[in-house]
Amino acid sequence: MPYSVSDTLNKLRKQFTDQLPEKLNVMRNHIQHLDLNKWTKADVEVLHRLIHGLTGSAGTFGMHSVSNSARFLQNRITVLLKATSAPTQEDWHSICTDFDRLDKLARIQLETNAPSLKPHSVTPRLNHAPLIHVV
Repeated sequence: MPYSVSDTLNKLRKQFTDQLPEKLNVMRNHIQHLDLNKWTKADVEVLHRLIHGLTGSAGTFGMHSVSNSARFLQNRITVLLKATSAPTQEDWHSICTDFDRLDKLARIQLETNAPSLKPHSVTPRLNHAPLIHVV
């Protein structure tokens, strides 16, 4: 019996939520190992890519508050990448605080199986071309 689009999206959503705690741990480890005295843009670009991936994936799988929080953090890191000097201790503390907020929000949603993790209902598309999901 073939899988429906909804079944496929549910499997992908489950895979994303199963892997999310480890992705958050990787981000936290990366943040903790960045040394402001030896700060390089390459190190922060890795963090930026990790958070950028979370921004898109969380939104795709219905965790909109996590996606918004990640986007906010991503934008702050983008500012750091455009700066001509390393961030100050205060700047970096603020980034760490924002990440802590993102991490806590994601873990709360995972623990409570928040309704935002459920798929959107499919609305019939009468007199229109079929809706295609690109994943």
